[in-house]
Amino acid sequence: FARFVGQMNFIQCRVAGTDSLESDVWAIRCPLPSGVGVGQSVTLGIRPEHVALLRDGESGSAQSGTIEGNVTSRWFLGDSTTYEIKVGETFMAVKTPVACGATVGEKVRLALPAKDVRIFAES
Repeated sequence: FARFVGQMNFIQCRVAGTDSLESDVWAIRCPLPSGVGVGQSVTLGIRPEHVALLRDGESGSAQSGTIEGNVTSRWFLGDSTTYEIKVGETFMAVKTPVACGATVGEKVRLALPAKDVRIFAES
């Protein structure tokens, strides 16, 4: 039988504390699974439709970690728009229900709701 995972952003990072992750260019707070320790390498996974794209003056929920990046491309797909955002040396996909008006080259923030973040321990 077929297994469908769908599109997902995978970001290499490390455990910075009991409830935080960091990379070379960002840090966020989120719940961590048991068994991961400070300094351990992990992979953060989040689906493009769960990432909120924030522009100047907008803020994420209190339960979101935010990171900054630059819009490198966008695709209008009828009922949605997918943006490619460069965060450090990593590219993330963000899917919004409608065009939010962000333009290529614009600096934006991405909100990663803690409830939608998945952490995969590296073996």
